[in-house]
Amino acid sequence: MGYQKKLDVPAQTIRVAEVAARLDISAPAAYALVKADGFPALKVGNRIVIPRAAFERWLEQAAFEKRTYSGANQ
Repeated sequence: MGYQKKLDVPAQTIRVAEVAARLDISAPAAYALVKADGFPALKVGNRIVIPRAAFERWLEQAAFEKRTYSGANQ
Protein backbone atom coordinates (compact mmCIF):
# COMPACT_ATOMS: atom_id res chain seq x y z
CA MET A 1 0.00 0.00 0.00
CA GLY A 2 1.05 3.62 -0.06
CA TYR A 3 1.77 3.52 -3.78
CA GLN A 4 -0.80 5.10 -6.02
CA LYS A 5 -0.62 4.77 -9.77
CA LYS A 6 -0.41 8.17 -11.40
CA LEU A 7 -3.23 8.71 -13.85
CA ASP A 8 -2.26 9.28 -17.44
CA VAL A 9 -3.84 12.73 -17.69
CA PRO A 10 -2.25 16.10 -18.38
CA ALA A 11 -1.42 18.17 -15.31
CA GLN A 12 -3.90 20.94 -14.63
CA THR A 13 -1.24 23.11 -12.99
CA ILE A 14 2.29 24.22 -13.75
CA ARG A 15 5.10 25.20 -11.40
CA VAL A 16 7.15 28.37 -11.21
CA ALA A 17 10.05 26.64 -13.00
CA GLU A 18 7.80 25.98 -16.01
CA VAL A 19 6.65 29.62 -16.03
CA ALA A 20 10.32 30.65 -16.08
CA ALA A 21 11.10 28.24 -18.92
CA ARG A 22 8.07 29.19 -21.01
CA LEU A 23 8.75 32.92 -20.65
CA ASP A 24 12.54 32.51 -20.94
CA ILE A 25 13.15 34.37 -17.67
CA SER A 26 15.21 33.55 -14.58
CA ALA A 27 13.78 31.69 -11.61
CA PRO A 28 13.97 34.80 -9.37
CA ALA A 29 12.11 36.82 -12.01
CA ALA A 30 9.46 34.09 -12.23
CA TYR A 31 9.00 34.09 -8.45
CA ALA A 32 8.62 37.88 -8.51
CA LEU A 33 6.08 37.53 -11.30
CA VAL A 34 3.91 35.00 -9.46
CA LYS A 35 3.73 37.45 -6.55
CA ALA A 36 2.50 40.27 -8.82
CA ASP A 37 -1.08 41.46 -8.55
CA GLY A 38 -3.27 39.81 -11.13
CA PHE A 39 -1.03 36.79 -11.73
CA PRO A 40 -3.02 33.55 -11.32
CA ALA A 41 -0.97 31.64 -8.72
CA LEU A 42 -1.89 29.90 -5.51
CA LYS A 43 -0.01 28.25 -2.71
CA VAL A 44 -0.73 24.59 -1.97
CA GLY A 45 1.20 23.57 1.11
CA ASN A 46 4.72 24.83 0.46
CA ARG A 47 4.33 24.80 -3.32
CA ILE A 48 3.26 27.62 -5.60
CA VAL A 49 1.15 26.33 -8.46
CA ILE A 50 -0.40 28.05 -11.44
CA PRO A 51 -3.54 26.71 -13.10
CA ARG A 52 -2.49 25.95 -16.70
CA ALA A 53 -5.60 27.45 -18.34
CA ALA A 54 -5.42 30.58 -16.15
CA PHE A 55 -1.75 31.07 -17.09
CA GLU A 56 -2.61 30.83 -20.79
CA ARG A 57 -5.41 33.42 -20.36
CA TRP A 58 -3.14 35.70 -18.30
CA LEU A 59 -0.36 35.50 -20.90
CA GLU A 60 -2.69 36.30 -23.77
CA GLN A 61 -4.34 39.18 -21.89
CA ALA A 62 -1.00 40.61 -20.71
CA ALA A 63 0.30 40.60 -24.29
CA PHE A 64 -2.92 42.12 -25.62
CA GLU A 65 -2.75 44.92 -23.02
CA LYS A 66 1.02 45.29 -23.55
CA ARG A 67 1.70 45.00 -19.82
CA THR A 68 5.26 45.29 -18.55
CA TYR A 69 6.66 43.32 -15.63
CA SER A 70 10.17 43.99 -14.37
CA GLY A 71 11.64 41.77 -11.69
CA ALA A 72 11.00 42.63 -8.08
CA ASN A 73 9.22 45.91 -8.84
CA GLN A 74 5.84 44.23 -8.66
